[in-house]
Amino acid sequence: MAYNPAEEPLLQNVLDDLNKNPLAFVVHLGDLSSPRFACTDDLLTRRLAQFRASAHPLVFTPGDNDWTDCHPGQNVAGGDPLDRLAKVRSMFFVGEQSLGRRKMPLIRQSRGSDPTLAKYRENVRWEARGVTFVTVHVPGSNNGLGRSPDGDAEYAERNKANLAWLREGFERAKARNSRAIMIIQQANIFPAHPPTAGSPTQDPHGFTDIRVLLERETIAFAKPVVLVHGDSHFFRIDKPLPPRVQGAPVLPSLENFTRVETFGTPNHHWLQVTVDPNNPNVFSFQQRIVRANIRKR
Repeated sequence: MAYNPAEEPLLQNVLDDLNKNPLAFVVHLGDLSSPRFACTDDLLTRRLAQFRASAHPLVFTPGDNDWTDCHPGQNVAGGDPLDRLAKVRSMFFVGEQSLGRRKMPLIRQSRGSDPTLAKYRENVRWEARGVTFVTVHVPGSNNGLGRSPDGDAEYAERNKANLAWLREGFERAKARNSRAIMIIQQANIFPAHPPTAGSPTQDPHGFTDIRVLLERETIAFAKPVVLVHGDSHFFRIDKPLPPRVQGAPVLPSLENFTRVETFGTPNHHWLQVTVDPNNPNVFSFQQRIVRANIRKR
């Protein structure tokens, strides 16, 4: 949200509206602004202050505008995605708790015994009301793959960490007998269901591994699985697994998998999720339209 200075008040209206409601926690799915602004220290400092001021625990997972798109090809002169990634990590993922005035403990992937995972502080997990929640650092722009050799190397390492973290999340949910699992990331990994942030006619292979694993784990889990993402700026709730393949028969959807895409610029609103362990679907979703941000027609 808030892709330009004129939209900053709209984002603040969303944050103010969140603060007025009794919530267990808030999650921001990345894209702190458009690359022109998000790739600056000033914008990161502003957003961090807003997140710290949240009345509720606030969890953030990065988007492509926050680092992947910080390069001249996105009109960010002199930008270096890997430098911006390091900056985002150093600012937003300090300590073992959420952001916000009221804290919530988090399990970070970096806390594991494998030293190669120490940098992945942004991948976190927590539990609430019998549900396992997991964030996975999967940004748009093809997950950072295919733009440069150093970007491809970063992708390969992070993709391996993401796959391990997703598997661990499902393992934890099974071990705890969780009623459901919610996975939260920025990228839309379903190009067969437009609109997408990239080309709907090509499979952005930077997402193939995570999508294949997600489908396999969802089938094995056999309980409600919800993937929440942003990226395409198109609010929807649907069932895109298994993916459609051109020329092949359309298969029945996985009944226990639901995709939720949240609001994004130019729509500055939020989505409320209610957990009811006695509900067979566990999750219910309510659009929260911020009155101050309704456009006059």
